[in-house]
Amino acid sequence: MQPLVTISIPLFKCEDFLEKCLDSVKNQTYRNIEVTLVNDQTPDNSVEIAEEFIQKYNLKNWKIFHLEKNSGLSVVRNKGIDTANGKYLFFLDSDDTITEDCIEKLVKVAEG
Repeated sequence: MQPLVTISIPLFKCEDFLEKCLDSVKNQTYRNIEVTLVNDQTPDNSVEIAEEFIQKYNLKNWKIFHLEKNSGLSVVRNKGIDTANGKYLFFLDSDDTITEDCIEKLVKVAEG
């Protein structure tokens, strides 16, 4: 059984590049992943973009968590840790993308 990997992505003022980031996660060759998106009370349309993306591709293991107030990246990361179910946790910034085999390679190394 392949271990579950949690990918945690912050949502804050990222509407211009969020879809590219989410695409890079959706296209992973490693399939046993869950994605937690943490809304740090972003003032833009990032949450709507994420919701539409999840709905469009029917992504069951993708969840959005909403912080009560804007709290900064350390609180966002801690929420990612607290809500993760995976054996491994991968933090991905919303303005970054990962290669299609990124998680597969990391699991291979971690599992030896």
